[in-house]
Amino acid sequence: MPRQEVLELHPIGWESDPPDEFLNLSLLDYCVGQVYCNYALFFKLSDADKPKVIPVLKHGLEITLSQCRQLCGRLEELPDGGMCLHKKREDTVQLHLQWLDEEGDRYPSFEDLEKRHFVSQALGNIDTWCVAPMTYGEKPEAEPASKPKAAAFKANFIRGGLVFMMHHHHTCNDVMGWAGELHQLAENCAALWASPDNPTGLPPWDPACLDRSRISRPNPPEDQRIDGPVPPLKHPDHKLGQWLLFHLPKSKSAELKKLASPVDESYWISSYDAYMAYIWRILTKHRAKFFKSDPKLKLLWGEAVDMRRRFHDPPVPERIQGNVVFVALSTQSSVPELTLEEVVSEAPLSKLAW
Repeated sequence: MPRQEVLELHPIGWESDPPDEFLNLSLLDYCVGQVYCNYALFFKLSDADKPKVIPVLKHGLEITLSQCRQLCGRLEELPDGGMCLHKKREDTVQLHLQWLDEEGDRYPSFEDLEKRHFVSQALGNIDTWCVAPMTYGEKPEAEPASKPKAAAFKANFIRGGLVFMMHHHHTCNDVMGWAGELHQLAENCAALWASPDNPTGLPPWDPACLDRSRISRPNPPEDQRIDGPVPPLKHPDHKLGQWLLFHLPKSKSAELKKLASPVDESYWISSYDAYMAYIWRILTKHRAKFFKSDPKLKLLWGEAVDMRRRFHDPPVPERIQGNVVFVALSTQSSVPELTLEEVVSEAPLSKLAW
């Protein structure tokens, strides 16, 4: 069993915090899945630097938790029927430390992971690297009735490096909200690494990053509320899924864009359009083998759209927290919906990209 330690982190200045803080969810927060999101960051480190990482990471997280305050609480229901992230003064966030580098070659080294381009399969059992039960997926522990904790972190020391896991409940952040949190943490840690005893250059933090009023509306009066439909049960043929991160070299991107563009140049296709069309085709081809669907079935395509850059007069802060996201669906498009057989093979790639 690898050596482990769990630190209970308070945000900096927690002693002066109010007894209770309630960060109400926005309308967009309600639209995301009741799931945990977890992200892995890979660092190349010498053995000499490893001991210095722990105090810097610990202090950096304490500063960041005082800024991204929603990460300190629990998801709870409000008396009026809404939901919030409830932070109590004494609440802590866990930082797990694990020394896999002391187990010989039982676990992959940084060099091993780098050779395999950091694919999740190279890690083996994902539970080894994560804080239970915060691996991604729909599970009772993430439901509001369980009052799930908002966040946790885990630093896994490996031969030649560190794998740092960041977990949070989806109601805390979409992927771009997490990116803002990540950059804030990185800059906090960089300042501490440069000057541990007297850090200078700590990044500013705009409290407006926690303001969700632009994407919220007051709850309607009780007499105007109705019960929504009962959520359907999961389809019995549902397969376990996972998040995938794709990397495409620039040379291949240009080649793919050329393949996905119409021969007569009657419309413009971006590299992103071409990439999405290719992913849609490949994944659909493999999914069709599992589900044995009707070739004439019209398929649903959806993708998340970051809305932060679409706010004007005034714009929202770049690192605003929460879910500032919209989902674009093929059913909303003027483009005729494509069938399974068209997506898999019959339609030219340019039509999928269109």
